[in-house]
Amino acid sequence: MKSGEMIAKLLHAITRLMLLKLWILLQKLNAEYDAIILFLDNYPSIVQVNGKCRLAEDES
Repeated sequence: MKSGEMIAKLLHAITRLMLLKLWILLQKLNAEYDAIILFLDNYPSIVQVNGKCRLAEDES
């Protein structure tokens, strides 16, 4: 095997590994984003009263 072929295969392997790592990172970020959105959708409203943040009173 020529050294040029070895370098090409090495670069190809490194590129595939980097893409796999990037894909895994994006999956983790997507899961965290979904969890944040779910949390915010279910979190009680926050209101500001006299310069302080408080939870809105439940109307029910």
